[in-house]
Amino acid sequence: MPGVAFRELNSSSSGESILALCHNPDPKEHLLFAQWHALLCGHTYGGPCGLPFIGAALAPVKEKRYLGGAYRYANRWLHITRGVGNLHGVRLFCRPEVSLLELA
Repeated sequence: MPGVAFRELNSSSSGESILALCHNPDPKEHLLFAQWHALLCGHTYGGPCGLPFIGAALAPVKEKRYLGGAYRYANRWLHITRGVGNLHGVRLFCRPEVSLLELA
């Protein structure tokens, strides 16, 4: 029940930037009610088998548009790290990464 987890967050009016963490980017639209400024995610592996002309068919997420990198989403930031793991021991055409974010 995400509403319970974000109840205190929504009542805050401190003006500070709010980071939210989510295992993967799939629930992002379900979290729009909360007042986060950036959502940090992973678990996509960047689409571990990104084949030319086919794309990342084996990415373990529902929505394949957000597999790695920074995106604007509903006037907020969405950052997805490809991470260093793999899917069933396979990772092709998608280099592992560790993200270092500088918050300003």
